[in-house]
Amino acid sequence: MNDASLQQTTGISYDDAGTAAITTHGRHKLLSDERRHTALRVLDEGPLPMGLGELADAVATDEAADADAVGVALHHKHLPLMADLGVVDYDPATRRVSGPR
Repeated sequence: MNDASLQQTTGISYDDAGTAAITTHGRHKLLSDERRHTALRVLDEGPLPMGLGELADAVATDEAADADAVGVALHHKHLPLMADLGVVDYDPATRRVSGPR
């Protein structure tokens, strides 16, 4: 896979020194979902690192949704994408989130 297709797929670009930066495509992908937007706001306002349960509770309260369902969606979909884009660090084994960077 060439650099351009990798950048398009992941939303991350790299400079000559190997430093990652989120691309415009990556920013759109990141913020295209309201739940990710809410999670970023919660992480920005809260103490870090934060447990998945605490994050899910805060996002669920904001959305008036079920915290367990929010936690499952964050764990399987949203946090891995956010981690892939380099916006947060998420350890699925410990269910701890650090970031946003």
